[in-house]
Amino acid sequence: MEAVQDDNTLLYYKYHREFRANPGEPGRSKDQYGADADDTILSVPVGTVVRDKEHGHVLHHFTKVGEQWTLARGGVGGR
Repeated sequence: MEAVQDDNTLLYYKYHREFRANPGEPGRSKDQYGADADDTILSVPVGTVVRDKEHGHVLHHFTKVGEQWTLARGGVGGR
């Protein structure tokens, strides 16, 4: 997630609730690893507060433009 100056609402996320990153390349022979995929970045307005849905705890508060926070990391892949 990244805070941007151009947005002032989270209305887009009301109607789009599922986001998936593109898959990376498959590995090759002889135990080689494939290439990683690009990150999926969700733009949010400055002032956005991310909370734990179950307990309501604040996980992150975006306070300045360009601030980034990782919501979920990708899997290890293979094996």
